[in-house]
Amino acid sequence: MNFEKKLAERDSRVTDLERKLSERNSAVMDFEKQLADDRAHFKRIKDKMQFNERAKFTIYI
Repeated sequence: MNFEKKLAERDSRVTDLERKLSERNSAVMDFEKQLADDRAHFKRIKDKMQFNERAKFTIYI
């Protein structure tokens, strides 16, 4: 009986830890997606700035 009780408690702790790990993995995936979105956004800005610099150079020649 005592063994079954300890086993049930450990199983409960493992389940809680698995749930927390799943939540953290989800948070990491959300963070990685946001980071990828931010990188793409800044790349578009950088490309636009480079295009504008080339356009200015072409106009002044």
